[in-house]
Amino acid sequence: MTRENLRLRNQDLHGNAPDHSQVVLLLIDVINDFEFEGGKQLIKHAEPAAQRIADLKRRAKGAKVPIVYVNDNFGRWRSDFRTTVAHCLEGNLRGKRITQLLAPDDNDYFVLKPKHSGFFSTSLDLLLQYLGAQTLILTGFAGNNCVLFTANDAYLRDYNILVPRDCAASIRPQENDYALKQMQQVLKADVRPSAEIDFKEIELVGKQRMAFAGGELDARKDSAKKRHQKVGIPDKRRGQQMGLAGQPDKNRARENDAPASRGKLKQGNKMFADVSSQQISSSAGSSRSNSPSTPAMNTGVRPGETTAESVFRRRLKRSKK
Repeated sequence: MTRENLRLRNQDLHGNAPDHSQVVLLLIDVINDFEFEGGKQLIKHAEPAAQRIADLKRRAKGAKVPIVYVNDNFGRWRSDFRTTVAHCLEGNLRGKRITQLLAPDDNDYFVLKPKHSGFFSTSLDLLLQYLGAQTLILTGFAGNNCVLFTANDAYLRDYNILVPRDCAASIRPQENDYALKQMQQVLKADVRPSAEIDFKEIELVGKQRMAFAGGELDARKDSAKKRHQKVGIPDKRRGQQMGLAGQPDKNRARENDAPASRGKLKQGNKMFADVSSQQISSSAGSSRSNSPSTPAMNTGVRPGETTAESVFRRRLKRSKK
């Protein structure tokens, strides 16, 4: 089922996805207490990135681009996203300042993920389909981990990907740079700085790509139709009359050979019927020839050959002449 078909069946996902935008901003694991091994090193690079993310989110809001928080639940399977936010604002946790800076608004979306990728076992892809997303802007922590895994799965789902290089951070800067390079080269991600992101331009480029893809598909369909018309195959019976690589259907070839086969079968049946009747006659003659008063006759039967086989062989020989 296509994304457009989903929206036609239920326009706003029961009121939970009222927005529509080809561009969506993802904030990955930004609501984080950073109270884990390596968290102290990571937060040194995460705080400057969080400031850039906050600026980008503010501009996205102005451009009416939906914001989706894709967040780990940090092992708290009985908590929801609001509980996670409240936890990260407690006491003197390392992630408190970043949580205050990037706290979600009431009209933001959120998805809790159980593993590294935001798509694995979550409703993220369904939400993005209802929003009409074509291009995803990925930001968050860590760049070489959850951001990278989410970008991989987004690429497999044919989304256009942007990962602003100043909006992702990892424990070690060199590892973050390597992850960005991989996303740029392998996943065809745009890694321009966040200040260079123009939401209207991105949406326009997305529309052009969609139009090009649609035109290319129509051109392929027209080309295939012309090829089939050239060989004289009606569209409705194309699949029935042609096999792989344009080869004629073998069933049709067998049907054409059927009359000749039936004729041969009738001829063979007649010969066997004649042989059977001859065998009966020969059996009667044999019983008479074996009597002491009847002299031996030359029946033309070869050694080791029955009378019926002999008769059939001779009839077959005459039919070939």
